[in-house]
Amino acid sequence: LYSNKVSLCECQLNTHLCHVVGLRKISPCDNYSVECGILQTKAYLGYHVIMDVKENIVLAPYTIYKIGGPARFFIEAETSDDVHHAIAFAQEKNLPFFVLGAGSNMLVSDEGFSGVAIRMTGGMASVDGWRLMVGAGVMMARAVLAAGQAGLAGFEWGIGIPGTIGGSVRGNAGCFGGEMSQ
Repeated sequence: LYSNKVSLCECQLNTHLCHVVGLRKISPCDNYSVECGILQTKAYLGYHVIMDVKENIVLAPYTIYKIGGPARFFIEAETSDDVHHAIAFAQEKNLPFFVLGAGSNMLVSDEGFSGVAIRMTGGMASVDGWRLMVGAGVMMARAVLAAGQAGLAGFEWGIGIPGTIGGSVRGNAGCFGGEMSQ
């Protein structure tokens, strides 16, 4: 990712950090829409990838138990490319990172996290024949709904899992006699 062809620019926008990765040298936040000091949209403009990297974001609202202090940096990722760029950001800063889904099976210290919290968001849920294709940030209930609407059976047990597909796969979530490894 960070070869000699890639430049990295950062600019301070109030308490948010705009992290721009590009294939040609650009000035920080040049030609990007900024309103009220916050980068409003994530966009792929030419060869530039824009991530909204926020600083000191309290993690409590992102967990089921609503507890936890701030993450030094907070990035929301929807695609595998977003995750790749977020991890590259953490590695460049020499900081630890963790991936957060729905926050349904974790506790965050009130002291917070001194690294980069990467929160999986949204993503797609679609069916191709007998195959259910789901992004890591998709909630389990949404995936179960997509499967049911397509006439696929056997995943109904997943409706009781309050997390995302990514977290459910990572933790082999299960209930009502079913589990992800089946």
